[in-house]
Parts: sequence; structure tokens; C-alpha cells
Amino acid sequence: MSEGKNLVAKKYLLAIMSRKVSFKNQEERKKAAEKIVAEAGQVRRLFERVGSVSQGKQSGCPFSAIEAVAEVIKVEDLDILSLELHSLIKHYPDLTKEQLMAILSLRGDIGRFELKQKASEIIPGNTALPRGPMPLSIFSQVQIPPSLFN
Repeated sequence: MSEGKNLVAKKYLLAIMSRKVSFKNQEERKKAAEKIVAEAGQVRRLFERVGSVSQGKQSGCPFSAIEAVAEVIKVEDLDILSLELHSLIKHYPDLTKEQLMAILSLRGDIGRFELKQKASEIIPGNTALPRGPMPLSIFSQVQIPPSLFN
């Protein structure tokens, strides 16, 4: 059952992060984030019904990662965004710079240079090198092509 949840969450995150669209304003970001949270909740409940085990909003549940991405998309204030990004990294330390840049690019309100700069501030160092021992989350299974930002 957990393999199925991981596969669905992985494909959903990959689809979100591989999109070449960006939202034009806060209203679009808010609507998209709400839709993402609703869809993640629907899939979570489906797996709960099938497996008859409640997952709640555990950070170990792969659908919590999808909801965390939606929160980053929804944040209005760019100063608060930094706090939200640090929280995301704290809960998902295996998130890569490329994944973070893909998530930030969806917002549409951050330029390409600032996007790379913000990702480097949040995740310093080379993404090819591990940042010490860390628990693996669903993000470790989502491969974003580096060419997306070159």
C-alpha cells in the first residue's frame, strides 16, 4: 500500500514541478494551492479507505509533502516565504535546489536570478553532495532534470 501512495505522490510532485506554467498573481496562486491541497486530501482519503488506516497529516505521509508545496505556492508575503521555505527544508531535508527552484518558479513572482539566489540561500552547497545523514522523504524519489533551469 505504501508503494502505491509513494508512486502517486511522486508522480503528482513531478507533474507540479515539471510544469512550465507560472501563476500571474496572488489569486491564481491561492486557487492553485487550494486545488492542490484538495486533490492531495482526496487521494489520501482514498488510500485510507482502501487500506483502512488513517494517515492524518503526518510528515511521513507523502501527501503531506504535496500540501507543503501548496503552502509555498500560496504564501503572499515574500518575507514570510523565506520562513516557509526554511520550514519545508526542515521537514524535507532531502529536497534539492532544483526541486526548490521548480516549486518557486511556479509562483511567477520571482525572477530567474532571484530564484537561483533564494534556493542557494536556503540550500547552500552543491546539491550533488548529501547534506549529512537525513531521513529520506518522497522528494528523494522525484528527479527534476537539471536542464529545467539552465
